[in-house]
Amino acid sequence: MPTPDDDLSELAQQLIAFLRSKLGDDVSYTRELIRLQGGFDTDTYSFAIENAPADFPRELVLRHFQTKGEVKRFTFESTIQNAAHGAGHPVPSVPIDSYGQMLNDRPFLLMELLPGAALGSLLDDELVIQQLPGIMANLQAGYHKIDSSGLIRLLANSGISVEEMTPMSMLTRVAAIAEAIDESELSTLNTWLIDNQPVQPTDPVVCHGDFHPNNVLYADGKVTGLIDWGNVVFTHAEYDVAITRLTISVGPPDWDTATRAQMQPLIDQLINGYLAIYRQQRALDDELLAYYGVLRATHAYAKVAGAKNGVDVPYVAGDGYAWRLPPLYAAITNTIRDATGVTIPPAWSPFADTSTTRRRDTRPAS
Repeated sequence: MPTPDDDLSELAQQLIAFLRSKLGDDVSYTRELIRLQGGFDTDTYSFAIENAPADFPRELVLRHFQTKGEVKRFTFESTIQNAAHGAGHPVPSVPIDSYGQMLNDRPFLLMELLPGAALGSLLDDELVIQQLPGIMANLQAGYHKIDSSGLIRLLANSGISVEEMTPMSMLTRVAAIAEAIDESELSTLNTWLIDNQPVQPTDPVVCHGDFHPNNVLYADGKVTGLIDWGNVVFTHAEYDVAITRLTISVGPPDWDTATRAQMQPLIDQLINGYLAIYRQQRALDDELLAYYGVLRATHAYAKVAGAKNGVDVPYVAGDGYAWRLPPLYAAITNTIRDATGVTIPPAWSPFADTSTTRRRDTRPAS
């Protein structure tokens, strides 16, 4: 029976064969594949090569997608990352075309490896904590200035269905799960979201869609990279800010109850500081912030509820299982309650059964 080491060795052999076909027969590893943390819906590795063309990065990251159906994600993510990189933002470039190629019968993407550690891993440093609100707000406000019309044209010309890249695709998923499980609270939330949905802007912002400290690389007192661009949508800036606020409010999921209670004032301080600094650069509509917070929280709750009920729709995937963890579950249910008055039954959490097979949504934006 093949072992994980055997699988990794086979993956490494296929990868170097691909690189040689693109860059020349002399290309070889100086460091073979090392699995990285994160990459919830991909397997992610770092590696290093030599004897490539002089202008080609030596330190690289492999994002290995889960299913054949995700082949378009190469085009989606590489187009966005190269556009942001070319505009001067600290985003890893994608220097090689792997569209239509497979490793172990799965599509993949190669990008440059940027230096630095995840900002979220540095929060034991008091100076980093003090600087965190400004780091997050300034970086986010900066990429919100990217020319969305130009990026939309690039994606459309590459065959991407840009019309689906709005937060309303989330609402479609919530509605599908609500119909499938017939759960009263979720049905009420679905109706609230439909009745209160905002008109989408004619000049939308490029929203990262998963902007939080673990997706920001940091070294030597500065941001070195913003990673994980698989959830980009084009909409109001408030959507992106609402997601960041919700994610920061959770804190590390492995905190125990006592630590979480002790750290809550600091979390509140970080959120308030982040919002205040962002508002110095761009006005925020509080009603839109509340709506998009509920939309994101309900989307997470719907996946959790769908997973618990064994709903057989493609939208029940990935983060449904992460958000079922008690602190994350509390964050989304509190967000929902505070904005809508809908109280999610506490009996839904925590979930002990994690054995349900994960189904993955193969569309590029979640």
